[in-house]
Amino acid sequence: MQRFTKQVNTGPRWWSALLMLCSVAAMAQLPSGAPQGSGVIGGVPPAKPAAVEPAPPVASRKNLWAFPGTLDAPPMVAAMAHEETEEPAKPGHESMKVHGHWVVDIRNPDGTLAEHRAFENSVQYDGQNYLVGLLSGYASAGGYEIYFSNAAANATNAVCPSGTYPYCTIVQSTTAAPGAFGCTVYTCFSGLTVTPNFGAGPTLVLQGSMTAPKSGSIGAIGTAFNGCNSSATSGFPLTVSTVAPATCQTSTAGVLGGTMTYTNPTPISVTAGQLIQITVTISFS
Repeated sequence: MQRFTKQVNTGPRWWSALLMLCSVAAMAQLPSGAPQGSGVIGGVPPAKPAAVEPAPPVASRKNLWAFPGTLDAPPMVAAMAHEETEEPAKPGHESMKVHGHWVVDIRNPDGTLAEHRAFENSVQYDGQNYLVGLLSGYASAGGYEIYFSNAAANATNAVCPSGTYPYCTIVQSTTAAPGAFGCTVYTCFSGLTVTPNFGAGPTLVLQGSMTAPKSGSIGAIGTAFNGCNSSATSGFPLTVSTVAPATCQTSTAGVLGGTMTYTNPTPISVTAGQLIQITVTISFS
């Protein structure tokens, strides 16, 4: 280092001038307002990544547990829950997860399989609150329905465009909630079955089918539920429910209802007259 310094100090003056020109040229390439520093190339410390603003919380809704179609936003939008990035679970801190596994089969009138699609989704905001109500006794279990439309939820490419909302719905009952509501605003089909499977790896299986009245696509699909509690007219339940599950199963009032599971799969094409078979398996891990 001493030898290099000596050469600089005793060298010709053009060498010093050259060093100054290089320094000026380097400074000219710096962006305006760039911070100066030492010990780094060009005197500029590495740029810090832009701060990432946290995602906003789930928007509040006037009727927290309401059936699709009665919220401030369209059904498919209102069903979407805020997603957060998950951190790897620490040993001994694994979380319990609820899964919704969907299988959609499209069959031709002769019974041949035209399309088979399987995909996953998760329990949504309303469904999460419903599970808390069931576990705490604040909600009594009622019925279910499956509903779907095209991705844009408009009548242009909907399989069921004729209702108040362009959705098809498959219900357990056309007279008890949630079917009592779904059949007033959607194109309604009965025959949905709900089967609990107990033991190791318990599941809840919803199965239903319908014949497509029109050609279109399935790009928005979900399940809806109805729960009961005499202390709530809308919103969250306030006390332990005194409504018997058998009574809730035949209730016409959608007191605690909403979207259980929901997703936007890659659009599934359907031709008028084809049979749409849907199976939803809710499981835990």
